[in-house]
Amino acid sequence: MKLSTTAFLPLAAVAFLASFTSASSETSSLEPRTGHFKWSWGGCDLEKGGPSVTPSYPSDWKPRGLSCGSGYYYHSSKKFCVPRNDPGTASPSSSCTSGKSWDSSNKCCKNKCAGTEFYFAGKDICLPIKVPTTVPSCPSGKTCPSEWQYNSKGYCVPKTSTFSPTPSCSIGSCDKNTFLCNTSPCKSTEFWFAAKKVCIPNTVPSYPPSCPSGKVCPTNWIYQKAGFCAPKSSTTPPTPSCSSGSCDSDTFLCSSCKSTEFWWDSGKGFKGCIPKGGPPSGSPPSGSNCITKSGNRKWHSGYKCCVPTLPDLPTVPTCSSGHWTPGSQCCTPGPVASGTITHPRRRSHKQIVVSLPLDGRIDPARCPKNLTACPLGTLGGADYECLDPEVELTSCGGCASTGAGENCLLIPNSLSVTCTSGSCAVLSCRTGLAPSLDGKSCI
Repeated sequence: MKLSTTAFLPLAAVAFLASFTSASSETSSLEPRTGHFKWSWGGCDLEKGGPSVTPSYPSDWKPRGLSCGSGYYYHSSKKFCVPRNDPGTASPSSSCTSGKSWDSSNKCCKNKCAGTEFYFAGKDICLPIKVPTTVPSCPSGKTCPSEWQYNSKGYCVPKTSTFSPTPSCSIGSCDKNTFLCNTSPCKSTEFWFAAKKVCIPNTVPSYPPSCPSGKVCPTNWIYQKAGFCAPKSSTTPPTPSCSSGSCDSDTFLCSSCKSTEFWWDSGKGFKGCIPKGGPPSGSPPSGSNCITKSGNRKWHSGYKCCVPTLPDLPTVPTCSSGHWTPGSQCCTPGPVASGTITHPRRRSHKQIVVSLPLDGRIDPARCPKNLTACPLGTLGGADYECLDPEVELTSCGGCASTGAGENCLLIPNSLSVTCTSGSCAVLSCRTGLAPSLDGKSCI
């Protein structure tokens, strides 16, 4: 018969030994083994860094949407996910990637969404893979980005799981909370021109800006001060069509000439389309010719001047003999041309005869002080007059004959006008009309 060693000890000594043994056992359970760490969430000792070969998931995990989070691996003995290193007090749920949450019963991450859904992190919700046949309408003046749709919770969501994480609006920026876009940033009197991302007035101005030389806008389009053509209204087809030539993809301007022509600006009042290769043969007036050293000029019977046969030729060519006369746009014999400069009409003046340089250009210094030399009439003459563009009604702001100024007397429906500081102003209009706020027209 074997007796316990505590059989002959006093009762108090037995109690002391029991408490010491219990404390020693508890202390050893709190201290992890060497190279291990205690994971409080799982209540186990784990190898630091984890195994060199990561165990595979059970075959039923993937179909069930189960997996381990970032920094975790599947522990084949314990049958759940554990960390490779001590995470401290961090919750295992923080290891789960977007669209997943921590399943405390299985101790792993699981999909938030069912198999017929996909996850939308923008609102932390699950959306149906199948696009709904009916969706709510967006608020007035708002729309969803392309491939997004509005939902009953008051914001836009992607239609499919392949959505772009950064929605893009065709107009303005996307609201960070609702993902809604503006349908138009324009006033009620304007419409949105998406090609240039600008607002265009619904009302066509009475006197729109002129197109650059040799250019026109497509049908039902109008030139803008910003330097491009735009639709006259929101109902105009958005694709411009040119009657001749192609449409510039940036300015939407068309060439005013046919494909067999080119645009020419003499710089002396003549602008127009010239046939490539020049017009049919014609003879200039006696005493003049189109013979230049380059040989690229021909007489145009309609315009009564020599015109180039190719685009981009010098405005003032070198004649084979004589000199180039800008007024008649041809070569004439002699060293110089002569012309007359007259002072403005409606002032007492006398005619002043001047000698013109060989290139035919007028020297502004030949006019009295503060007056400007302006060609008289259209191409074909060599007469000039000296005007004050600050107050001259027929050449306000510059020579109207060269396109630099404006003839205030030609403002439609005006009865009285004035030219002040080089700018026309309407003082009164015909019955039923009144000067516009800017004084530039009758409305």
